[in-house]
Amino acid sequence: MLMHLRYLDAAESVDSQCLLLDYLVWLKGRFFYLGFSAADLQSSLQCLADAIAAEGSVRSVRQADMLRRALAELDQQPSEFSSLACSGPPITGAAMQFLSALLAWDLRTAEKLVIGAVNGGVAIPSIYLEVIAPAMHELGRLWYAARISVEQEHYVSSAAQVIMSQLYPRLFAAECKGPVLVAICAEGEPHEIGMRMVADLFQLEGWDTKFLGANVPPEAVVVLADQVRASVVAVSAMIATNVPAVAAQVIMLRAGPGGRGRKILVGGYPFNVDKDLWRRVGADGTAPDGRLAVMEANRLLAGGE
Repeated sequence: MLMHLRYLDAAESVDSQCLLLDYLVWLKGRFFYLGFSAADLQSSLQCLADAIAAEGSVRSVRQADMLRRALAELDQQPSEFSSLACSGPPITGAAMQFLSALLAWDLRTAEKLVIGAVNGGVAIPSIYLEVIAPAMHELGRLWYAARISVEQEHYVSSAAQVIMSQLYPRLFAAECKGPVLVAICAEGEPHEIGMRMVADLFQLEGWDTKFLGANVPPEAVVVLADQVRASVVAVSAMIATNVPAVAAQVIMLRAGPGGRGRKILVGGYPFNVDKDLWRRVGADGTAPDGRLAVMEANRLLAGGE
C-alpha cells in the first residue's frame, strides 16, 4: 500500500495521469504472472481511493480523482506484457547470447562475446545499443513475468557493468577537449547502468564526461557542475517515484552560479511514458537513448530550442 501511495504522490506532483496509469498497468501484469486476482487489485485500490478522498484536503481529493480515473482505464488494459516497460518482441542474436550466458552465471562467455566483437571492429555504441541495452530490457521482462529469480536479475545487471568496464581503456584512450557533461542519477534512484551508457556515448563523441552515478547529494552535483563548468548536466530516473527528485535537482541546478547558461537533459523510463514530462520538471530536453541524447545536447548547445 505504501508503494501505491508513493507512485500516486509522484504522479500528482508532476501532474502526470499517464505515469499513474502506467504503474497500475505494470502492477496488474505483475499480479497476473504471480497468480493473483486482478479483481482483488481493483477492489483494494478503490478502497485506497475512498480513504484518500475521505481525508478532505484539496490535494487528497485531487489524488483520489487521479486514482479513480486510472482505475477506470485499467479495466481496458490486458494483463500480459501490457506495460511499456515489458512490451516488445523477444530479443535475438548477440543480445540473446549475451543474456543467456549471464543468466547461466557465465560471465566469461558473455565477456568474450563483447570483447571479441569490439576487437573484430564492432563499434562500442552498437554493443551498447544493440546488445547490452536490449539484454537489460529483456532481463526486466523476464523478472516481471516471474521467469527468473531476484538473484539472477541482480547478477546479470552487475555482470553487465563489469563487462562494460572492460571497454573503458578504449573509451578514455583519446584526450577529450569537447564540452563538459556531468551525468547523474536522481537522488534515490539506484539504477545507474542506463546513465552510465549515456555518459560513455558522450565520451566517445569527444565530450569530457563526469559520471557520478547514484546516491550523490543534490548539493554536491551543483558544486561539481559549477567547478567543472559543465555545459550540460544529464539527470536520469528509471522509477517514477524518483521523478520529483529530478525536478528538485533541476531547480537546484538552475539556482547555481552557472545555472543560467547550462543545459539540462533528463531521461529514463518515466520520460518515455510521458512525452511532455521533461518540460514539467523544468529541463531543456530529453532523449530515449544515449545516441539521441548526444544529438539533443549538441542541438541545444548550438542554440536549438
